[in-house]
Amino acid sequence: MAGFVWDTTTGMLESVLDFGTSMAQGKGVIHWTSPRQFLTITSIWHGLVDLDAKTTVCGYGMPRVFPQLKGAGLAEESPIRTGPGNHLWLASTNHTSITDPSKPWHVCHRLAFPDPKGKDSAIVPGRGRYVFHRGSPVRIEVDLGSAERSKLAAGALARFLQTEGFTIGKDGWSVRLTHAVFGSGATMQGNRGGGWEIPAVDLTWQVIDPAGKVFAEKKISRHFTERPSKYQTDRQLDFATGPKVITKYNFGRQDPKKAIAEEILDWCADTGRWPPGLAPAIVEMDGNRTPLPLGSQYRIDGN
Repeated sequence: MAGFVWDTTTGMLESVLDFGTSMAQGKGVIHWTSPRQFLTITSIWHGLVDLDAKTTVCGYGMPRVFPQLKGAGLAEESPIRTGPGNHLWLASTNHTSITDPSKPWHVCHRLAFPDPKGKDSAIVPGRGRYVFHRGSPVRIEVDLGSAERSKLAAGALARFLQTEGFTIGKDGWSVRLTHAVFGSGATMQGNRGGGWEIPAVDLTWQVIDPAGKVFAEKKISRHFTERPSKYQTDRQLDFATGPKVITKYNFGRQDPKKAIAEEILDWCADTGRWPPGLAPAIVEMDGNRTPLPLGSQYRIDGN
């Protein structure tokens, strides 16, 4: 889903927000809950979008029980509603209307939204600040062995992040990709007997703040057998000692272990997608930084 944000004082387009996709069918609803935040509701997703974070900052679900309702059910259609002052309300059935038709069918309860006492407290307007979001400058650092391969991967990643609304520069946050070759534990048999351990590659993705501190890190292992190799010459079923699959490779005059590691690293240069460990936005409150989006539940405001 995407949204066009217009400044009603100037009539100018402020931004275009891509705040997630949904396969939900049927009607979608938007509730403005503050001048810079709105709640999107579909059949399977409730998400709060913040214009300053430029993304969905929290997803919301219904708790199993609202104690304040004392057993009353939720309104079947649109239980989440807006009211005076852009406050969010929860509509429940009114049992007394069964015996007294003059009373309303539904009773509305004000929600604490975002909840200053909940997991989403940092995104309450005026509390936290978004230190990273679409539009922030990002530095790309890639080491995939050769300079040519690293440059290719850095360029693909930079282009992708630019399409997502980030700017590429030397200052600000960094996305760093490094690698390490290790033994996978599997072996490959040579034509003249014997064998060697097949190498694999560990990729380390890091998100680093402007001060040089690692904010997030994710490791991913890539293996030679995960896709067909350019060195593969034959593949057949062997029922004599199996059944088993025999795959043959021809590395020419190259060192097989080095050739395998280099091919895996070539695969790793395809970085034109969302980097693992990178959050669309980061909020800071009381010195603590939290990746977004958050996950929380609705709560009736009991002060």
